[in-house]
Amino acid sequence: MTALAYDSTLVRTVEAQASDVALIQLGEAVNAGQAIQKASDNLWYLADGNGSGVPLTFGAYALQNGIANDRILSQRGGTIYLGVDTAEAMLYVLSSTPGGTENVVEALVTSGLEVTLIGYGDDAGNLVIKRVETGFTIA
Repeated sequence: MTALAYDSTLVRTVEAQASDVALIQLGEAVNAGQAIQKASDNLWYLADGNGSGVPLTFGAYALQNGIANDRILSQRGGTIYLGVDTAEAMLYVLSSTPGGTENVVEALVTSGLEVTLIGYGDDAGNLVIKRVETGFTIA
């Protein structure tokens, strides 16, 4: 299984409501374009789809690079460009690589992956964020 090989210098918001973009505080180092989630300490960490890390669900994408305790912008809805083109109509999920995103076809070969649908690719290579916690684990 391979997470998207994105370029953090190209990550940008394509379209979003004001409520989709927020200033958050990091609990660890994060690169722009990585999937993140708020933990019980109110800090944000890399999201992880395989249950080995904390936390297990998707909350937003980092729009900036940062280290622990930095405040950065994040995006939790709307449309984002991750620095690499997505495939039109392809569904994307959390990867077992912390902070990673991958297409659902690649994810289906990974045993133990907790499937969290993040969104789908549009016709311009962007990711339309439509988070769905499925509750499914690939056997």
